[in-house]
Amino acid sequence: ASSIYLESQTQSVKQGDEFKIDIFLDTTGTTINALEGKISYPEEILEAKDVQNGNSVITFWIDTPSLQNIKETGSTTFSGIIPGGYSGGKAYLFSVVFKSKVSGTANIFLDSLKVIQNNEEGKVEIIKNNTYQINISKEKGTNVVSSINDIKNPESFVSIITKNDEMFSGNYFIVFNTQDKGVGIDHYEVKEGIWGKYKRADSPYVLENQKNNDVVYVKAVDKNNNEIIVTTYGSSWKPWYKNPYILSIFMLFILFLGLGKNYFKKKNF
Repeated sequence: ASSIYLESQTQSVKQGDEFKIDIFLDTTGTTINALEGKISYPEEILEAKDVQNGNSVITFWIDTPSLQNIKETGSTTFSGIIPGGYSGGKAYLFSVVFKSKVSGTANIFLDSLKVIQNNEEGKVEIIKNNTYQINISKEKGTNVVSSINDIKNPESFVSIITKNDEMFSGNYFIVFNTQDKGVGIDHYEVKEGIWGKYKRADSPYVLENQKNNDVVYVKAVDKNNNEIIVTTYGSSWKPWYKNPYILSIFMLFILFLGLGKNYFKKKNF
């Protein structure tokens, strides 16, 4: 059976120490193409400091493990897809950095675990829950998990504008996704048109301009603020020199300049 499990370089820390828990997948030979689960922890003992998913085997996150969720509720769900499937041993999914608050024993849980096998039936495999125990001494500690020195932009990607009668009332939407091999993607932003403003967005994103005649920019930003922007053109988009409205304004401007020059020549300026 496949397994999703927790690992760390330590099982004992001091009060105030930071430590990292890694989450891994092992399919034991079965090919899977999707998974889901939930990680939770005792908020009275631990504080979540960061969630990292750079270089994950997951290609497309459907439900990205979120630092905001895990800090607010003590848990976060996660789910993702691996197109083409994955079959093999230890594969990295994501990590959570914790800080110990008080002495005691903290159990970090993985539950609601499922994988979908990469076959015609798409069989759903229920996975056994997993727990990792951290012992925290009364001694004061100052250990800090070093941040990842990531200066590289996220990987280039393709965004696609499409529509489907069964989704978003048949409106146009844009889909996008990329990976970051360092600290992981923090968020996406979408801008419609050259003069538009970037707005935080998740994929799929319903476009405001349903004429599909704009250029749409998608910005991927990682957790160290490295970014990459990709451009997608709507099917009805035309360059300015083929746009009759802009071309008319341009021609009027040229005509105005010509008339102005003739006027000043007659006045001997």
